[in-house]
Amino acid sequence: MGTTSRAGPLEDEVWREARRLWGDKLTPILPNLVGSHVSDSTRSFLTHVGLPTECPLPFTFYHDERLLRPLSMVDADYLVFGDNYGVMFAVKAGTDELRSVYPDEKRPQRFMNSHISLFFTFLGLLASRLQELRQASSGHVDIVVHELRRQFLSRDARALEDAHSWWNLLLEQAIEGFV
Repeated sequence: MGTTSRAGPLEDEVWREARRLWGDKLTPILPNLVGSHVSDSTRSFLTHVGLPTECPLPFTFYHDERLLRPLSMVDADYLVFGDNYGVMFAVKAGTDELRSVYPDEKRPQRFMNSHISLFFTFLGLLASRLQELRQASSGHVDIVVHELRRQFLSRDARALEDAHSWWNLLLEQAIEGFV
């Protein structure tokens, strides 16, 4: 099955990396489960590459009708594709941006990534180092987190621009031993 996308070779490179990192844990989403409120690029990633069926972190990714229900917030509608303890992982309609959102809107949204493919690349990179992070001394954890930050910055620098971005907070949790 080809992975040609409307965005071109760079996107295909990111898609290949996501596939390599996740292996057979990615399952494409049926086209009829992806609503019309997402971009062609996001739709293509979901239907050609897919979402993980299992994750080493306590994240749930949807492969069912939940993908068809946009979450309407004050600023926009969102395609929610997963969650973690009440925080929703969502693509902002009209963009390819991922945000962590809370349905009650009482806590701030956090920028996650510029595209869903980059989110799963980042998550795959983190997952590939998770056992090492969990077993390492604090000094070695700092080194691994520094390497992950460098890898993230080279792929989607915007994901780390804000000190309170979702990825920065997750990496801080890794340093503190909570991942």
